Amino acid sequence: MNQASFLKKYFLAIVVFSGLTMLHFSPVQTTYGVYLSIFLALVSCFNSVAFFVFAVGSQMAPDPKGISLTLAQLGVICWIVTLPVNGWPALVQKGFKIPAVLILFLLWGILMTIFNGTWIKFIPVLTGAFFFIIAIVYANDDRYTLNNYLIVICLSSFISIVGYWFLRVGLPVELIQYEGDAVRNVERIGSGKGDANMVGIMLPIGVIGYMFATATYLSAKNNWDGTQTQRVGLIKALLSVIIVFFIGIPPLISTASRSAIITTSIGFAAMLIFLYISVLKEPVLVIKSRIRAVLVLILIMLITTITYITTNVNFNRYLIAMERISDKESSMSTNGSMVGGRSSIWLSHMKIIAEYPLSGSPKDATWLFSSYGRGKFGDFVAHNTYIEVGSLAGLPESILFILFCFYPFAKRYRIFFHPDYLAYTLVGILIFVSFMSFSAQSWKVFWIFMALVWLIYFRSEQQVIMDGNEI
Repeated sequence: MNQASFLKKYFLAIVVFSGLTMLHFSPVQTTYGVYLSIFLALVSCFNSVAFFVFAVGSQMAPDPKGISLTLAQLGVICWIVTLPVNGWPALVQKGFKIPAVLILFLLWGILMTIFNGTWIKFIPVLTGAFFFIIAIVYANDDRYTLNNYLIVICLSSFISIVGYWFLRVGLPVELIQYEGDAVRNVERIGSGKGDANMVGIMLPIGVIGYMFATATYLSAKNNWDGTQTQRVGLIKALLSVIIVFFIGIPPLISTASRSAIITTSIGFAAMLIFLYISVLKEPVLVIKSRIRAVLVLILIMLITTITYITTNVNFNRYLIAMERISDKESSMSTNGSMVGGRSSIWLSHMKIIAEYPLSGSPKDATWLFSSYGRGKFGDFVAHNTYIEVGSLAGLPESILFILFCFYPFAKRYRIFFHPDYLAYTLVGILIFVSFMSFSAQSWKVFWIFMALVWLIYFRSEQQVIMDGNEI
């Protein structure tokens, strides 16, 4: 693909990403924030890739200050308004299915939260589900492959670095920036409306997901579903690895988030294993040697980065801060408390599930949330998505959510562990591991990613019906 055709194909996506980046710039947000937000929401409705960019970016970019709507809600409203002309209905004709487990999850959640009086806390989940439904249809746009959409998700996740780098170069920027507690004693940097923890779960997808996708898409190849994987050259892949390390790792460390570091470490380990599998299973010797070259470069960059971070004073203080908070929580665990850290708040929410296993917590019930004190449900999040949805709408809601996440991977494991689709499994690992420490059930990245996963599942199901063979 030459430069002109690339720009034509991705022009609206680039416009949306650039606009979302500009919303971080304080003078733009203050003067033009509302108008620019509406413009970006409208533009994203007329191009499938642009919509994916907007969905990811709306998680981080600052919400318009002049209206009482989030960027994500504005996106849904604009999509509804433009529905007669935005091309989405035409794409529905190519095939449109909603997983039965998702329908059950939404119905149960709506009924239980209305019953409990906590329905307002379920609205972000409904917004995420809207994005899933919109995205699974937009992904039928055959101008782009599913791998194109996956790489767009990974690249768009880099919007989470804007706050850090704008601040570093002295630009006035909208971000959540705060000092850690007396134990951490470091400045934690978010981006836009996302705090340091949100940056911590977005960046691993950008850094690790994009590197792996780029490393394994090194030549054109026909897939089982009849589509063709668009791949990049070796030099571009190697340069991408170096650039991604340079722009992604410093903001990640600045979050001082242990969960982010753990998720990243697991992600890198999984990526190296998957790259090794790709090398073993790749039948074409030239491509095999190229993937091996990228694997070696990633190992070199990892060793170099770890050495630099542990010896550089500016970065090392963040590692010390994370070690201090771990030591504090360990002392809490040994001084009368059964557990320390987030596991204590997990137990508090699990007690809610134990007392209200079918419905979740009523609105006016008060609970003792570990060392945080007593409060009503919603005052303190569970810091665990799987537990959070259970305390909101009962144990059945948790079970349905887990099935929604893992069923397509388990049912079609032969596809998702094929070298051409390992990138989806890797990004899934990053998301599902991060759910162990963050309450992120409304996370738009998760919802549009699952739209791709379920679309692969549905297409493979059709292939099974046509061929009569299990995939």
